[in-house]
Amino acid sequence: GSDYDITWTSVGAVASVKLEFSPNAGTEWFTIVDRTPNDGTFTWTIPSEAVGFECLVRISDTDWWSGIWDVSDDFFTIWWELSVFSVDELEISFRPRRRSRDSIRADGYFHLAEGATYDPTEEPLLIDIDGVVFEVPPGAFQKLGWGETYICRKDSWLRRSPSITIILDFDGGTWSLRCSYLDASGIDNTDGIDVTLIIGSNIASVNLMMEELRNRLSYRE
Repeated sequence: GSDYDITWTSVGAVASVKLEFSPNAGTEWFTIVDRTPNDGTFTWTIPSEAVGFECLVRISDTDWWSGIWDVSDDFFTIWWELSVFSVDELEISFRPRRRSRDSIRADGYFHLAEGATYDPTEEPLLIDIDGVVFEVPPGAFQKLGWGETYICRKDSWLRRSPSITIILDFDGGTWSLRCSYLDASGIDNTDGIDVTLIIGSNIASVNLMMEELRNRLSYRE
């Protein structure tokens, strides 16, 4: 795992502290170190299983009867990095006179890192195309056939909201996005298009310089 410096400040005569980690907003706690000097810093080698969206660190006096302890002010997230992530094709089409009729089509490859997991019934998926975000909440994917292919489809009602289809194929290691009836005018190719895929606690990003055509941005690897 990677190293991360945990820092803190303290007042009073506390000689040593215990550090703990929670991946789920304090529901469970796991020991980082039983005892370390109260010098304001500790380098934590993050284990591969330490992932979560609502992570906390707790610090306490090793003399537990003193009742001195504190917890992180805010939640933080620990991610896995996808071992493979690519965008093989991305096309963004604009309808300048009818902004809500823009469309996005994307295809690529992905692979979870060794030891990483994803449970579509309990974890979300998110695709960010230069600030245009598509999210699949936990439980929204439906399984296709007998393999490990999942689909989430949201049809537009009278074209008043985006029509979205996202497919995630763990067997073939592919992902795809189809979306129409949306406003993509905020996408800016000046410094490239940032594409981010978040599968549960697994993440990867890439920046693409796209070909600018008439009312369309296009990229093919």
